[in-house]
Amino acid sequence: MQEGLWTEVEPSQFAHEAEGLRMVRELLPDQAPFRAWSNFEFRDGQGRWSEVDLLVLGRRQFHLVELKYYQGTIRGNDLWWQRDGDRAQDSPLKLTRRKAQRLASKLRDELGRWAQESGTRIPNRRGVIPFVQECVFLHHPDFRCALPANSRIDLFGPDSHESEHGLYGISTRLLEPPAPDQRIHEQILVELLNRMGMAPRRQRTARWLRSREGRVTEITGGEEAEKLKKVIAGVSGSDVIGEFAFGTSEKSPTGSPSEKGLLGSVHFALGDNHNAYPGGQNVSTLHLDGNCLNASLLIEDSGQYVIKDGKWAL
Repeated sequence: MQEGLWTEVEPSQFAHEAEGLRMVRELLPDQAPFRAWSNFEFRDGQGRWSEVDLLVLGRRQFHLVELKYYQGTIRGNDLWWQRDGDRAQDSPLKLTRRKAQRLASKLRDELGRWAQESGTRIPNRRGVIPFVQECVFLHHPDFRCALPANSRIDLFGPDSHESEHGLYGISTRLLEPPAPDQRIHEQILVELLNRMGMAPRRQRTARWLRSREGRVTEITGGEEAEKLKKVIAGVSGSDVIGEFAFGTSEKSPTGSPSEKGLLGSVHFALGDNHNAYPGGQNVSTLHLDGNCLNASLLIEDSGQYVIKDGKWAL
C-alpha cells in the first residue's frame, strides 16, 4: 500500500513489530476504499486511552489489528492462553475487542458532532460507520496455535503458512469481499478519524517482555536500551525482575532513596533480591534500580490506568 493510503502516525520502535506491519502493508491494495493507520492512541468518551497497533479500512468493515510476536505453542481457550514454559495469561482478543468497541463509539459520537456542525442530516449513523472488527495477527515465524477451533476465530497468522501455524492467513480477513449492497463512505470516515485525533503511541526508552518465570527476554528502545543490555550481559541472575512497585506518598523527597515512594513514580529493579526483601530468592552480583517519575501505569487487560502522567487515575 502506497503512502497517503497508509498513515504511519508514529514509527514503530521495535523491529519485530515493524516487520509485522510491513507484512500487512504488502498485502493491502492501492485502491478504494482501503486505508490504514498504524501506531496511535485515541481517547474515548469516558476519558480512557487505548493503544492501536493497526487500523485497516476494508471493503466491508474496519479491522482493528493487534500484533503479537509470540513464540512457541499457544494453548488455552477463549479466556486464557498459555505458551511453552509461561504462566497462563488473558487472551489478547478480550482487550482488543474492548478497543474496537470504544473506537466504534468514538466514531459515532464524532459523526454526530460533524453532522451538527455541517448541517448534514444522517438518519442512520450505523449505516455510515461500519462495524469495527477486532483480530489478532500472530506473526512470529516460530509459533503454533493449539487452541480449540472455536477459540481460533479472529486469530490469524502470516499468509502461506497456514499448515505450519494452524491459523488462516491475515489476508483472508483484511481482503474479504464487500457485503451485498454495502457502501463504504471512505472520505467521511477519514474525516472523522482526523477530527477525533490520533495521538502518537507512547514511546518507551526500554521495553521488557517478561516470560519464563519473570526473566527479561528482550530489551529494546534505542541507545539507552543497548547500554542496559551491555551492562547485564554475562552476569548470572541479572535478567531477573527483582522488584516492581509504584509510589503512593505525596511527601517522599526527590533526589533521595525515598524518591521511589513518591506518588506518580514507578520503581523496578533487575538482578539480586535475596538481600533486599523477605522471600527474595534471586542471587546475583548485580542489582540495578530504576525509577520513573511522572509515570503512567496501565492495566492492559482492562485499559484502566492506575497512574496517568504522574497522577492517580483510579
